[in-house]
Amino acid sequence: MTINKYQGQTLQVVGVHLESPCFSHGQLYVACSRVSSPRNLFIPIRSKLKNLLRHPTTKRPPKQEIQSNLIYRIPCKSCTSSYIGETGKTLIERLNQHKTAFRNHSPLSLLVDHAIKQGHIPDFENAIVFYSNIQDKHSRLFLESWASIDDQNSINRKIDIPQSYQQLKQN
Repeated sequence: MTINKYQGQTLQVVGVHLESPCFSHGQLYVACSRVSSPRNLFIPIRSKLKNLLRHPTTKRPPKQEIQSNLIYRIPCKSCTSSYIGETGKTLIERLNQHKTAFRNHSPLSLLVDHAIKQGHIPDFENAIVFYSNIQDKHSRLFLESWASIDDQNSINRKIDIPQSYQQLKQN
């Protein structure tokens, strides 16, 4: 039965076969709303068809932006400096916090301090993740220190790591 013939009818079981994008979102609504119970609505979805059902303006964030418990780097747009940070949040959440601090000229942020003193702008769009899925806060802090020491252009405060670890770094 075609979708147009569905209109005005209630059916016990409805199966919607979507082989190609042949109708608008309104027609999909009509097809789905004709069934008496949602449990009796069947829509087979193949991997190609998943994209057809997703609204065309809906974008999925890149994988690195939805990872959490990570070490990340935000470069400066105006120079070779960069900020290295750690967070238990996702990269998107943490970048939004940095953007808010930047807009509000937060005095506690090293990133904002660099931007104000140098007249530079952080390059949030090119932030990258070094390490992810590091559940332990102390491990993240250690790796943040390790990465900021490794990056000669880091604007982070340099924290001394024990000599035994520095030897590992040289190997």
